[in-house]
Amino acid sequence: MFEKQRFLEKYSLTGKELAGLGISWQTLNKIYDHYAGIRDSHLPTAKYVAGELSQTPHIHFVKYRLKDPDHLIEKIIRKKMEHPELQIDELNYSEIITDLIGVRAIHLFKRDWIYIHKFITSTWPLKSEPKAYVGCSTDEKIIREYSKNHCIVRTHPYGYQSIHYLVICQNKKAEQIVEIQMRTILEEAWSEIDHQIRYPYQSDDPLISEYLKIFNGLIEQLDQMGGVIRSLKNGKANGKLILNSPLGKKNRE
Repeated sequence: MFEKQRFLEKYSLTGKELAGLGISWQTLNKIYDHYAGIRDSHLPTAKYVAGELSQTPHIHFVKYRLKDPDHLIEKIIRKKMEHPELQIDELNYSEIITDLIGVRAIHLFKRDWIYIHKFITSTWPLKSEPKAYVGCSTDEKIIREYSKNHCIVRTHPYGYQSIHYLVICQNKKAEQIVEIQMRTILEEAWSEIDHQIRYPYQSDDPLISEYLKIFNGLIEQLDQMGGVIRSLKNGKANGKLILNSPLGKKNRE
């Protein structure tokens, strides 16, 4: 059991909002207790997936986590807010909340995503097609590559960029779903800062949102510049590449 008032204060919710969702506190407690009781059993799967990913040469580092029980309940509430018709209880929550096990694969250069993508899709069966979240100014060539490789492209309103995979892992007892998030180290930095500032219910300040948007645009430029610098180092850069880079555009101005 977890304390209701503490939870509501932590996530800036009111009892009235909760009452209007059509899910009882008793049901939320049952979900909480069930998940808290089995949470540690997910750890071997998380370590296995992270270990396999860490062997791939294009990944800079990997981290994993098991969803916190409080965060599980908070996410269920958010889903009920978005989809009031959704019926969820202690018997089906793991089918609806698919990121109970989360693994994050961080790489240095944007163009290296395809090598990691091929590794993931050839190592584990997928529960659904990968989702590639892009910003409003993401390179069109990258977007075409995502679509060509069977990713569902979605433009995120806040500029969040990442590719999400739901992979199926089979253990002795049952299938387990693992969410793998793949992004560059710069996208990871922006995401962590944005998460701290905006999450979960503090996204209404227009000034903060505007600065986070500017920050996101700088991250995109830095990712592009990193690719240009690597190409220059490898002797593969040409005039067109340099002219299309952020530095080249700056010089032309």
